[in-house]
Amino acid sequence: MIVCMAVTDCVVVVVYVTSSHLVCSAKLLNEMSDESKKRDREYQIREADRLKAVGDDAAALDQDTVKFFSAEMKQHERRFHHTQAVRDKIARYDEDLQKKHDELNRQIKEYECEVAEIQRLQAHFDAVDAEEAAIAAEQTAVKLRRDRVLDQERKRHHAAVLIQKLFRGFYIKEKEKARRAKIRERLEAKLKRDGMSWCLVVFGWLVCVGC
Repeated sequence: MIVCMAVTDCVVVVVYVTSSHLVCSAKLLNEMSDESKKRDREYQIREADRLKAVGDDAAALDQDTVKFFSAEMKQHERRFHHTQAVRDKIARYDEDLQKKHDELNRQIKEYECEVAEIQRLQAHFDAVDAEEAAIAAEQTAVKLRRDRVLDQERKRHHAAVLIQKLFRGFYIKEKEKARRAKIRERLEAKLKRDGMSWCLVVFGWLVCVGC
């Protein structure tokens, strides 16, 4: 018999263990050891299987990661190229728009200059037209005055010509009367001196000249 003593909380405990108890305890310990080893082997197998499965999962995950990364990189590259193409198009659009804007501003400035030049020329030609209109009006007034003066001069000249004609006709007629009167007097005097024959000559002459 084996006596075991133990002190717990200031209390002495004495345990009496017999040989039968020891045999049972050794057997139990062996069983427990075998069970522990068995469980250790099972645990190691399970752990190895788990690690293998984890390794396989990790390898598959790595492959998936590589595939995903490759696909992601390709997609990112496509997006990058697409974005770069869009940026290039936007840059070209902005450049074209800036050129068109500059061209539009240049055309607007040219248009404004042309409008200013047209307005200046319009003012100049308006002044020229006004001056020409004034000259034309003055010429018309001068022509009217000249025509009126010429008409008056023409009337006076015509009247003077008529007066001259009347005076000349009257003067010639009076002169002719005086001349004929003198001829008549001479003929009458000569008739008194020379006789009847001269009367016939004078009468014939008077008939011829229309006395």
